Amino acid sequence: MPEAERPVQIDVEPDLEGRIVVRIQGALDLPEVGDLRAVFARLCDLEAPDGLDCPDVVLDLTGVTFLGSSGMGTIAELHQDLGRQQRHLSLRGASPMIRKAFAITGLDRMLDLDEA
Repeated sequence: MPEAERPVQIDVEPDLEGRIVVRIQGALDLPEVGDLRAVFARLCDLEAPDGLDCPDVVLDLTGVTFLGSSGMGTIAELHQDLGRQQRHLSLRGASPMIRKAFAITGLDRMLDLDEA
């Protein structure tokens, strides 16, 4: 699919607390999870403001319009991958609908869901 037609946009930037923020805009399901996995694979190439080589990650879901089962599964896998590296993944900006999906699947007990 040409880049202009992709239903998801992923932006990455460091924040002032030394974490890497991954901001998603659009739908996140099977066609898009490869993009998210590729971004996470490159996260250690980005240096945080405090000089950490592999900082913690914030996944900003504020702009997510749809989160399918493949997207939820990928987020859970990324959480586990980061945990094995002694890194932390937190999620912020999840809509009530996305929070409900995490609750139904039990992922809300595994993931760190921030309020903001």
